[in-house]
Amino acid sequence: MLRPLPVTTFDVRRAPAALRYLSQARHVGKVVMSMPDAWAAGTVLITGGTGMAGSALARHVVTRHGVRQLVLVSRRGPDAPGAEELVAELTRPARRCTWSLVMPPIGPRWQR
Repeated sequence: MLRPLPVTTFDVRRAPAALRYLSQARHVGKVVMSMPDAWAAGTVLITGGTGMAGSALARHVVTRHGVRQLVLVSRRGPDAPGAEELVAELTRPARRCTWSLVMPPIGPRWQR
């Protein structure tokens, strides 16, 4: 009978200890790092917030980590394809998420 591998979990704030543990090469199974639940109390800044990866990350932190404050930085701002749908999804009443969509200054001076 196959059994799942054992899992040793480290809080991400103890990453150096996790890496030392791995470097000893005596562990059996998986070594994973977990994120603290404190994310829900803070604000999360996502650059590229209306792009494919940014919107997926925004959905993830809201649904899986309970984040309630988001700042999405986007070159296209609210005109980005899918931005309206993303905001509607993130601000559904059950989620109680507030957001800011920020457009950075872009022009010849900034595109070096």
